[in-house]
Amino acid sequence: MKRMILSAVLFLVVFIGTYLIVCFLIPGMRLKLDAEPREYFIACITHMVGFKAAVSAVAALVVGALPWIFRKKV
Repeated sequence: MKRMILSAVLFLVVFIGTYLIVCFLIPGMRLKLDAEPREYFIACITHMVGFKAAVSAVAALVVGALPWIFRKKV
């Protein structure tokens, strides 16, 4: 049960982190929008949501599977 919770937490943290990295740190994915911060943040998150979610899900699945891969053999 601990392994499942750890995997879920890792998946969630990596998914959110990767999504935000793709939104704001990759120059090709950044929006050139002259707007107030709240509007810019929402626009960045909703722009190309399918692609960003797919990239984030793959990264999160890889990291979320690590507890299952490196489990102790009893």
